[in-house]
Amino acid sequence: MVTFLRRIYQNTLTALHFFYRIARGIDHKILNHYILKISQAQDINSIIYQVSRCLYYIFDYQFFTFALYDKEYNGSVDVWLDPKTDNLSLIDFIKKDFSPQNLYWNVNYFNHTPYGSCDDPDDIAAKTLSFKVLDNQTCAILYILPRRKMLGYHNNLLNMIVRIVAAALSNFISMKKLENAALIDPLTHSYNRRALDQFINHDIANAERYGAELGVIMFDIDYFKQVNDLHGHKAGDAALRAVSRSVLAAIRKSDYLARYGGEEFVLVLPGTKFSKAIELAERLRQITENLKINFGDSTISVTASFGIAAFKKGINRYTLLQKADEMLYEAKRQGRNRIKPDLRLYHALSDAPFPSMGGEGSLSQ
Repeated sequence: MVTFLRRIYQNTLTALHFFYRIARGIDHKILNHYILKISQAQDINSIIYQVSRCLYYIFDYQFFTFALYDKEYNGSVDVWLDPKTDNLSLIDFIKKDFSPQNLYWNVNYFNHTPYGSCDDPDDIAAKTLSFKVLDNQTCAILYILPRRKMLGYHNNLLNMIVRIVAAALSNFISMKKLENAALIDPLTHSYNRRALDQFINHDIANAERYGAELGVIMFDIDYFKQVNDLHGHKAGDAALRAVSRSVLAAIRKSDYLARYGGEEFVLVLPGTKFSKAIELAERLRQITENLKINFGDSTISVTASFGIAAFKKGINRYTLLQKADEMLYEAKRQGRNRIKPDLRLYHALSDAPFPSMGGEGSLSQ
């Protein structure tokens, strides 16, 4: 009887070892497949997506989160979460890993798992495994709550995945920072003129080919020299930063702002009707007029003038920007702190009346 039980025990161990080797082989095959996918990914969304799929197929996770913060690269905490849930407390438990606590959180969802959302964040916090992928200037942390029982080799797999993701993210972020250094104006954090020329050519080509709308607003700060003369050039820099920041906060992600030179900016609005560009210019005029810029013991107020143009078939970027510049000149000539659209173009593109706008700096006709 003892011999019989010993044989059963030995056979069971042999079978378990056999299935263990099979499971390890399958998991390594999955990992190798996704190592290639991760290395071929062209952006961070794709990198994290491939990581989540790799972990899902290996661990059948109940919960997955990847959080990334870099002040220079994204300026906020980007979060990728699976499964999709409206339970914001699931985000709260990872906020303690990021400082400062008042960062903006941008949440993206994957939906690999067919299971329902996790309802007990306290339970998740206790059981979730976390791995620092990057540290120091770039903080990146991976969180996973596996359903599958963790086997002896799984820790090695997770460490390999962390190293692979760290290398992919580090390379991508470093490359983007180098690109941004060549395209971003360091004072205002808007694009520079080189970037404007590159991007607007692409948007004009799309508008020409597909008949898409494309609006352009050119604006500058009124009497900017007086700000420098009265308060000094550092105050002028503060005004430029404040205006740029307020405009960037008021536009869509698809729009982009470029510093054209000195106190002059160009705002490009892909896919925007001319009437909407006019409405936006008036809103930005009011935002600028209401800015209170603290500088030392002083509070500085500024206004801005806006010229508005839109793409028409057959014109190039020089003509488009020249038309916006002409409208800006007219706005300044007529008294500043006002907007000036190309009225002939407006009537050609739309039969609608002008947007209703009040105030001293309202639409010049």
